[in-house]
Amino acid sequence: MMRIGFDGAVLTRGPATGVALSFLWTLDRYLDLTGHDAIVVMPKGGHPPDLLTELAGRHDTLTIPRSNAVSGFLRRALHLPRAVEGLGVNLWHSPVTAVPIRCPIPSIATVHDFPWRAADPLGEGPYRSARSAIRVASRAADALLVPSQSTAQDLSDEVRGCDDRIRICPLGVPAAPARSEDATGPFVVLGDDRPRKNLARVRNAYAKACRIEPKLPDLIEIGPHARYVDEPEKDALLRRATALIHASLHEGFGLP
Repeated sequence: MMRIGFDGAVLTRGPATGVALSFLWTLDRYLDLTGHDAIVVMPKGGHPPDLLTELAGRHDTLTIPRSNAVSGFLRRALHLPRAVEGLGVNLWHSPVTAVPIRCPIPSIATVHDFPWRAADPLGEGPYRSARSAIRVASRAADALLVPSQSTAQDLSDEVRGCDDRIRICPLGVPAAPARSEDATGPFVVLGDDRPRKNLARVRNAYAKACRIEPKLPDLIEIGPHARYVDEPEKDALLRRATALIHASLHEGFGLP
């Protein structure tokens, strides 16, 4: 029986959004389709989010052991080999910055995006530690999963000699598409306040448009942390939105 260890570090950064939700949805489908045993290792002091606890309740093949795994890229990468050996897993899958530098079993890394490669400076840096982490972990992993051709090209340019290990796995959608006749609600924009999300430009454009057409639908922003909404509410907003505005300046996913 295959037994896979998953690094849960991505689940400790506040409410489950974006990358964390993608991970949880993928884990749910993986458990449905394979029946393999899975272990999610949280950093020391990290608490599993409610959605992960719910998954463990639905899948008896999923366990969340008590863990002493440390946080921080370098300390975690050095500590994980010993932790992985004690779990009895056959494969290790983690966010790219948490791949053990020397893993005793085959390992898979997920690479999301490279914001420092945007055409214009985004004012989010410095990215020195993130770039170093991705380079080290990408060289250590046996396979590299990316969500788009764009990210695959960025990874190939950033980490030389890894092309034969890159696998493109496009994002899926867990629910049926919305009906066009229901699209009578607000304009919706997803994202946080990082410059690459480009929300300031969206707000300015909307204000100018309202001066020309005062009866435009409302503009609603949702994202961590001040404008966080739970998944049912977000799904309802998106299904009745007149439009989803995606003005991000750089996204590895190709989605907000």
